[in-house]
Formats: sequence, C-alpha cells, structure tokens
Amino acid sequence: MKTSDEMTEIVFRKMAINELKMKERRRKILRTAVPLMLLLVVAAVSFGVWVSYNPEVIKQSFFNDKQGYLTVENPDMEIDLELNCQVSMNLDEMIERADVIARGKLFNRKEEGSDNLVNTNNAPLSATEGVEYKESIGGLYDFKISEVLKGDVNNNIIVYKDYSDIYSYNGYEFTYVNPLYFNHYTGKEYVLFLNKDESEEYYIFASEPNTLLVEKDTLYLHSNIIHDDFYRYAKLEKTDLYIKIDANLPIFEDNITGMTVAELKDAIK
Repeated sequence: MKTSDEMTEIVFRKMAINELKMKERRRKILRTAVPLMLLLVVAAVSFGVWVSYNPEVIKQSFFNDKQGYLTVENPDMEIDLELNCQVSMNLDEMIERADVIARGKLFNRKEEGSDNLVNTNNAPLSATEGVEYKESIGGLYDFKISEVLKGDVNNNIIVYKDYSDIYSYNGYEFTYVNPLYFNHYTGKEYVLFLNKDESEEYYIFASEPNTLLVEKDTLYLHSNIIHDDFYRYAKLEKTDLYIKIDANLPIFEDNITGMTVAELKDAIK
C-alpha cells in the first residue's frame, strides 16, 4: 500500500501531465486558428478592395442607395414636385446641353463651410398646392481636370452639387433629399458635363445625367434616373406627420455604359 507522500506525488504528477496535454492542445488550436484568421482578414481586405475598385460592383450598387434616406411604410399624405432640372434622354442631348465636358478627379473642398452652401435657385417648376420652396443645401468640390473634351476651361475648377431642398407644406417645414443626388467617389476619375453658374464663381451640372465614371478607359453612366424609384419621404417639423414625395422624373435608357473614352470623343466631334 502506497504511503500518503507517494499518493500525493502521483496526484501532482498526473496534474503536471494534464497541464502539459492542455498546453499541447492549445498550441495545436493556435497553429490551426491563426492561419485561418489571417486568411479571413486577407480575404475581407481583398473583398473590400475589389468592391471599392470593381466598376461592375460600383455600377450595380452605386445608385438609389437608401442608406441615410427616411423610409415610411404608411405616409400620411403624398405630394408631387416637378423639379427644375433639364433631363437629357440620350448622349447627344447631354453633349449639346453642356458647355464644358472634361475628364478629371473630384475632391472635397477643404475650406471651412464649403460643404454646406445655401442657394435659392432650385425652386420646382410646379408643386402640390400648399407646398412652398425655401432654399437648397449643397456643396462645392474641386475638379482637377486632366483632359478637356469640349469647351474652354481651366485645369482646376469648382463644381457645385445640390444635396437637399427645404420646403414647407401648409406652414410646416420639411427637408427633401434630392432624388438626383448621389455621392461621387473622391479621387475617382470622371467625365463631367458642366455649365458655368450665373454667378460665374463655379460650375454646375448641365443636365441629368451628367457623370461618367472612367475605369481603364471604359465609361460607366452614373445617374439615379436609370432607375424608376424617385420617391422620397420626409417628416413635417413640429408634427408627427410623414409625407411621400414623387419627383415624376423620366427614365433614362443607359446605352452609354461600356463605351470607351475614344468613342465618346468621336460622339462629341
């Protein structure tokens, strides 16, 4: 029969053996898990880069992004607006209405307050009775031009974009997110169709559509009017009422995506 000291020694020996086995298991798990985790990280980063730079993904997911837009299942009322914008129905009209067509990159302006510019030149052509236009909120962007395709323009110009419009309905204000607005990718290369603003201080988009993304000399049309959903929702301030707003815009049939820059130049001549 083993003495108490021998029994104690056996117990401690088994505990030490079990600890060694546990350490070995942890090492095996780490040897398997770490490479798998690294693989997942690399895959996630690669996918992010692919999404950011793959023009087909951009083309499919860029427009009508509802993120940031208010959505309401059962609005209390609906109003109609006829937006004050020129809509071109084909490439020839886009070219004709633009005084300047240029290729380059857009960048956010760094000056304080430049990303919130108020103007009052965007009143709708018509609206539901009781709707009154107040003002528009937009921003200024630096457009660094690498090539001029039409017109006479400096290499660096300022471009204005509308974000949203302020209206009132029977005395209650609401903010209307412009259905034509979409976010340009900063630093990406575009062909823009522009006109000089009446103030002569910056350029505005000539008509809708007005933006072509350039990826490896191939063009991709960027515009919300290639979709059929122009509804936006808004809440009347100081009330619990929600409205549905229909801009009544036509649909543009995209026969531009896939063209090359050389083909666009031929069309401009």
